[in-house]
Amino acid sequence: MASWLETYAPRRFDELAMDESIRTNLERVSVQANPPHLILAGPAGVGKTAAWRLVARQILGPSWRSTTHVLQARDLAKTAGAMKKFEDFLRPEGTSSSDTLAGRSSLDSFDA
Repeated sequence: MASWLETYAPRRFDELAMDESIRTNLERVSVQANPPHLILAGPAGVGKTAAWRLVARQILGPSWRSTTHVLQARDLAKTAGAMKKFEDFLRPEGTSSSDTLAGRSSLDSFDA
């Protein structure tokens, strides 16, 4: 069963409840041929996760969930094996491989 957040999450950029200029910029960069790295910052509940999910869907298409790894950054220090799992995802061919999925990764809820 899907959570309430997943059920009612925005499906289009115009459904994001945020400043129009920010929404427009997110939509603009998500259709660029070589999108930039993004840092979305703000207090809890302002739509950071919803926004990056829309960007990921726009860039990677309908199968974005199968090629994207979501990791709660605050769990890296608390959860045994979380960092190894993340590193293994980034280098699916092993640590000696130059192939990396770093461009398709998201650290969510990073607390400095």
